[in-house]
Amino acid sequence: MSNPLTPSQINELKILVQRQRQALLGLMQAQQAEVLQHEPSDSEMEHSARVAATGINEADESLANLHELEIASYERALQRLGSGDYGVCSDCGGTIGYARLKAWPTALRCVKCQEVVERRPARV
Repeated sequence: MSNPLTPSQINELKILVQRQRQALLGLMQAQQAEVLQHEPSDSEMEHSARVAATGINEADESLANLHELEIASYERALQRLGSGDYGVCSDCGGTIGYARLKAWPTALRCVKCQEVVERRPARV
């Protein structure tokens, strides 16, 4: 299926994806620098404070993992832009509308297919 997006729309969306990816990378780097800057030494912490800090470190790590997943989704979007698959639904092969891509530039599915996925019961 040929891509229904115009060349100017594709260019605009590519710039959007690149900017959002770059902003996320900057945010990650700033958060990492802040964590390193505020990390107390063991001699400065009592046991209870160490336990609390472990929870904070786990939260920092979880946030970093989430950011890494988001960055990977932007990188895959850039790959799809390069290959011509951007804007094509991964499930049905139909069109992912320009408005949806502008709002969610890493979208893999058209609205209809995404709704089907979201209605499926969650696996436990």
